Amino acid sequence: MDTIGILIEVYETKNYPEPQVLPNQMLLFLMGEHGLEAKELPEIGSEEIIKEILAGDRELDNRQIKNLSLRFHVSPTVFLYD
Repeated sequence: MDTIGILIEVYETKNYPEPQVLPNQMLLFLMGEHGLEAKELPEIGSEEIIKEILAGDRELDNRQIKNLSLRFHVSPTVFLYD
């Protein structure tokens, strides 16, 4: 069973790679899905800070990533970019 699982994972990784999305684009997407505006995310900071993050002028820090993953019920890795 373990071997089959590994083979499936290798196949999916090779043939269906996950697209890389910038953290600010992911945040914009999630905000749109939930009908939120920048001022409705106090857990990441002021509206000005949020706008800088959304514009790509500022990166999310670890605290913000943790808070966003809890807010949107997603893995923190969706806000990381390699």
